[in-house]
Amino acid sequence: MSRRCELTGVGVQAGNNVSHSNRKSRRRFLPNLQSVTLQSYILGQDFKLRITPATLRSIDHNGGLDAFLITAKSASLTVLGQKIRRDIKKAANKAPEEVKAVVVKPKAEKKPKAASKRKAKPKSESKKKAPKAKVAAVKKAKVKTKSKVKAKNKSNKAKNIKAKTKSNPKMKAKSKSKPKKKK
Repeated sequence: MSRRCELTGVGVQAGNNVSHSNRKSRRRFLPNLQSVTLQSYILGQDFKLRITPATLRSIDHNGGLDAFLITAKSASLTVLGQKIRRDIKKAANKAPEEVKAVVVKPKAEKKPKAASKRKAKPKSESKKKAPKAKVAAVKKAKVKTKSKVKAKNKSNKAKNIKAKTKSNPKMKAKSKSKPKKKK
């Protein structure tokens, strides 16, 4: 039994096991094949297939095996999938209109998006750049605020040191003692 999806042809892939030390050894990635029985309403027949869960989700999304095979591109199907697809198309041409309507659903039209409450600016206005003088002023303001923050931080550190020395007499002695000179 081959390890291959019978509808989409997804098969075994090769790769590496990569260890913590980044050593690589070859390995195989096997597809997650599930045995399922799918029913074709047009053919009135059941098909027992080994397919991947991704294919099964696609079949459910499209509304059944018949709709999935009709909408799928023949290049993306296996030989078995193409054969079932041809049989379904032949039977669909002979089938009454009620069956066709159930199997082949017309694609829903996209609804136009509601207009946003915000007024859109004309392209000419949105692409205008700020004058160089304004840009320079903004940069200077940023530099000034950074220097103010640094000054505040320094003054806060000085206040903290004064508060510590007032509460702890040992700190006073340490702060008053002269540092030793290195030779």
